[in-house]
Amino acid sequence: MQSSCAGYKFVLAKLLLFFLFSQSVYSDLLYDTRVPITEQLPSLYSDVINHIEFDRHYKNHTLPANLTQACHDAITNLTTTERFFLKDASGKDVRDWGHYEECVSQSQYSYCMVLFRIDYYNDKTKVNVTAQEEIGSCLPNQCDERDVYLLGEQKAMMITRELWARDIHANISKIYPSCAASQSYGVGGIIMFTIISILLLMLLLGTSLDFYQRYQDRIKKSLIQRNYFELSLIEEKVVIDDELDSKPLVINASFEEPVEVTKKSDPVIDKSWRGFLLCWSAIYNVEKLFVATPGSLVCLNGLRTLSMFAIILGHNYAFLNLEALDDFQTLLDDSKNHVLFQVIPAAFFAVDTFFFISGLLVTYLSLQELQRKGSLNLVLFYFHRFWRLTPVLALLMFIYWFIVPYVSSGPWWDLETSAIATTCNQYWWSTLLYIQNFIPTSMTGECMGWTWYLANDTQFYIFTPFVLYAYHYRRWAGWSLLTFLILACLGVNIFLVIYYNFTYYFAYYFLSGNQDFFNYLYIKPYARAFPWLVGIGLGFIFHQYGFKFKIGTVTLIFGYVAAFGTILFVIFFPYNDWHNAPGFYSEGYWPESVNVLFISFSRLLWSLAFAWIVWACAVGYGGPLDWFLGHPWWVLGARLTYSAYLIHPMIIKVYWASITSPMHYSAFYMSVWYIATTVLAFSFACVVFLTVERPSMNLERLILPNRRS
Repeated sequence: MQSSCAGYKFVLAKLLLFFLFSQSVYSDLLYDTRVPITEQLPSLYSDVINHIEFDRHYKNHTLPANLTQACHDAITNLTTTERFFLKDASGKDVRDWGHYEECVSQSQYSYCMVLFRIDYYNDKTKVNVTAQEEIGSCLPNQCDERDVYLLGEQKAMMITRELWARDIHANISKIYPSCAASQSYGVGGIIMFTIISILLLMLLLGTSLDFYQRYQDRIKKSLIQRNYFELSLIEEKVVIDDELDSKPLVINASFEEPVEVTKKSDPVIDKSWRGFLLCWSAIYNVEKLFVATPGSLVCLNGLRTLSMFAIILGHNYAFLNLEALDDFQTLLDDSKNHVLFQVIPAAFFAVDTFFFISGLLVTYLSLQELQRKGSLNLVLFYFHRFWRLTPVLALLMFIYWFIVPYVSSGPWWDLETSAIATTCNQYWWSTLLYIQNFIPTSMTGECMGWTWYLANDTQFYIFTPFVLYAYHYRRWAGWSLLTFLILACLGVNIFLVIYYNFTYYFAYYFLSGNQDFFNYLYIKPYARAFPWLVGIGLGFIFHQYGFKFKIGTVTLIFGYVAAFGTILFVIFFPYNDWHNAPGFYSEGYWPESVNVLFISFSRLLWSLAFAWIVWACAVGYGGPLDWFLGHPWWVLGARLTYSAYLIHPMIIKVYWASITSPMHYSAFYMSVWYIATTVLAFSFACVVFLTVERPSMNLERLILPNRRS
């Protein structure tokens, strides 16, 4: 028995060392971009693997001394069949995570993913790289994460000694074991399921009540029509008596009743318990979902929907689990060598389009109210914003916090869910206060990292009345303040880019782990205010000059060429930087001056280009573009963009944390996954719209009838 156990320990040590070492060497080759990977692999990789003599080094290998007794005994007492099972369920090649489902199918075993953060320096290639490697292991339940850590630490020390012997200076800076834990909903999950059940019940009751009232209305209308028909026959026969003299009054009263009933079915008017329930009527809310708001700015529906499509596209790559790809190099090569790949990083400019639209609408509508009433009710102004955003945000944040961690499982699942628990436990409150772009100080510490947009949008909204009042009392003062803010924003951007030596080469930030660009510039309102301010400026123009404008053909053509030329420039000009970058861990090809100019001016130029497009469509010079952007087919998507924005990152994260084996990257696969993400995001957004988003808007109109829908 003792020899059998010793033999098993030898096999286990041999396999684990081989897998970890081969991954480490592979990573060093993978990120060394000075020599093509195809030239490095045959010579270095094969030479190192063949040089290892496992028998000589690990013949007398023993388990770590600090291993818990339970884990030590469990490994020592494994039978031949159990050894074979664990070997089969564990990884067997580079980035092979093993068989997760096979391991967890047996209650006596647990699946663990061991991650190694390794700092390399290769004397031959002079490349300094920090990389993360991982291996999946199936172990007895008696081994906890501390045991897995000790086993991994032992193997890591062996690996570093081998690497140093080959002039590859390696240091294991972090070992992180992640073991699949048993899942059970906590108190938070139970509360959230209760809230969701109540919302679905309200949806059912409100819809049923609306259906019943509409059915009763149809019956009354049919009775009225029959009464009118009978009255016309009587009048033709000139039959008049005392009983008929009162008939028209009854008929008229009956005729008015359905109209009144129909009005009362609108939650805005009926303040009884019926009106409260009707706020959740799917019949009423679906009608609103497909009805476009009339006016000259219908082109905004198309811009909002297309911008959301672009944001989902960008996030499909931004939230991509790079460790889950078996051909990471293909993705990196595509980003360097295909000019159309620039559409991916440029998709993040779509957020600026939303800022621009919000600034325009808030300005134009508020100036109308200022002109009508002479002042803004700032309490209602800010309450409307908070009420419009918070119910949906709160519901989805708590679902993300308390329910999402239990909807799936996988090798990476514990890593993802532990991050959710850590960040949301600490900073859920900053998300609901819309200060998550300042607290926490790191974007990765936010409960829902992508909600930084809402923080900026709300902070812009809070500040906007100061500009509006300046314009309302003295137009020159409003324009002067707006110009000053744009120049101040420009100055802040220039200062931050120079001070922190920022580069626009996004690959550097995603691969190096350096988050300074996002923490100090990308999510801060003083650096992102350009599009909102341009939106305010266009709102001033619409208020001051209206929607009737005449321009010459030459001016019109020049404006469109400049607008679309600017958009194409912002999207594709960075290809020069990506294509010529010396390496993916470098800070790009552009000199500091180009980085300063592009980062500082690109969002301003983007906003001005879309300002021209919206202005041309609004004043009647949009032509086919106005028809396309203002077509009713965009209304549904435009209504759902807010919920879709909050939901789609959850779908992406759940998918990548659930996969049980590395995926093969291809543009076709990413396209299919993008379409699937978009469809799922808008489908779930429709449910949220009917249960929370639109009912909360109806409740506001029920309580405050003068508010717009």
